[in-house]
Amino acid sequence: MRRTMRLAGVGTALLLCATIVVFLDNRSQRAAAGRSIAAATRIDPLTRFDTVFSGEDSAATRIGAQFRDPAYHDEQQLRRKCAFCFSDEYHTGVIKLRAEPAPTDYSQFSNWTTVATLSVPPETKFSDWKIDTPASASFVVYDVQLKTVAGSNPASPKYEARIALGGSEKQTLDVAYLPENNTVKTAHFLWNVRNISRDRQAISVSCPSGRCIIVEAARLSDWMDGATAKKACTSNSNADCVSIAVGSHDEQRLAEMAGGQLKRSKVHGVLVPSTLLDSYTKFDDFDGGAWKPVATARVTGGDYEKPAFTFPENTQVSISLRRVGSVWEARLFANGQEAIIPVPTPHDHGMLPPASVRWKWNALDEGIWVRCGPGCCKVDPI
Repeated sequence: MRRTMRLAGVGTALLLCATIVVFLDNRSQRAAAGRSIAAATRIDPLTRFDTVFSGEDSAATRIGAQFRDPAYHDEQQLRRKCAFCFSDEYHTGVIKLRAEPAPTDYSQFSNWTTVATLSVPPETKFSDWKIDTPASASFVVYDVQLKTVAGSNPASPKYEARIALGGSEKQTLDVAYLPENNTVKTAHFLWNVRNISRDRQAISVSCPSGRCIIVEAARLSDWMDGATAKKACTSNSNADCVSIAVGSHDEQRLAEMAGGQLKRSKVHGVLVPSTLLDSYTKFDDFDGGAWKPVATARVTGGDYEKPAFTFPENTQVSISLRRVGSVWEARLFANGQEAIIPVPTPHDHGMLPPASVRWKWNALDEGIWVRCGPGCCKVDPI
């Protein structure tokens, strides 16, 4: 009896210690995340996007100029694995995922090839991918790499993946390959539509003739049929899902103002490009006074309130653009509510960015980025 009681006491003590460690680690993670989110300052929506991708990490010097466009990237707080956590707030700081120029031929992936980078802030732990950055460092850049599995071929492609730092392997991962003719050449974080409320994100990148979903082996089966990656949902119900071109949409938890700072809210937002977006190839396509549909948004977990517009929960919000003379405008509409918002004049990239839409996270709040012909239009309802 005494031995049983002693064992029970040891078990209780270990559980208590584990809980304390998790609590302290969680607190330090939240502190680090808080430091990465500056006190919000409301500024002119026509100028605030000038600070986006300001070269805060060395990836800026490693990629072509066109790949610095938000269309190719994503940035989110990743949900961390925590056996003893009952809160939905156990997350990293903001991690930036950036697409890298990569070969387009299957045969060129016989060796490890970098297809994206992860720019990770200081004091960030993410055990799924063996990420652990020191307190003294600035952003640390990890490589997301792919390699073909020996014996596979283009008719039956198979890949393996890894997270690497300075050429050294940190973590191996599995890959679900989706044959997609209309995939856009982007990198972004994917949410599992079967378990949005609790699951962790996967990495989605373009690979030859399709899309590669990079995830831990234990979660690979959720992605193998392709149906998960071809949907964007705001809840676990199929009624709240829409079909997407893989890599073209965006979804994440949005921020709210609390105590003068922006913090993660429980609102989950999905952005999906209009089926007409790819047909707009010139700025002139937005002339004539008519509103041109470019995207739809949908949120769950509560209304998402912005100064100029409130996104109603579980309601489709249409987003349209037009150019009147030299002035660009955006229109947000839902349930009879309308907001007309000034849009910064887009810069002609001399190329067509992917026909995609993004929540553009930064320390000032989420805005919406969407392709508009050969340029980028920023819709910001502040």
